[in-house]
Amino acid sequence: MYRPLFEDFHVKFKDFDYDLLVYDTYDYIDKVISLSLCNPISAAFQLYYKNTKDQKALTLSNYIKYGTNNSDEILLLKYGFNFEDIEWLKDYITSINEDEIIFNDKISNLPASKYEIIKRYIY
Repeated sequence: MYRPLFEDFHVKFKDFDYDLLVYDTYDYIDKVISLSLCNPISAAFQLYYKNTKDQKALTLSNYIKYGTNNSDEILLLKYGFNFEDIEWLKDYITSINEDEIIFNDKISNLPASKYEIIKRYIY
């Protein structure tokens, strides 16, 4: 639910939190652009790919939606990992698909902070 930054419209300039306003505005604009531009454009390229089988359309759709065209990175993003984690995580994955992530034996050498990030996927 949207909550106004400043309940009182008579905020004194000295009490005004410029950083909060900029951050909130940037976050809002980012969401608007993503929902109103990126997702529909990505979907249009996917539809074009389905009709034409033009691989360039699928590649562009992936870059717009996920920021990458690497299928493993896309799956890791769908699993909820961020790009910073994906960079180091790639070395610990044997295989990945829509159903599971299979880690290699090197995960036993992970620091506790990194193991904490992947432990929910280990069974």
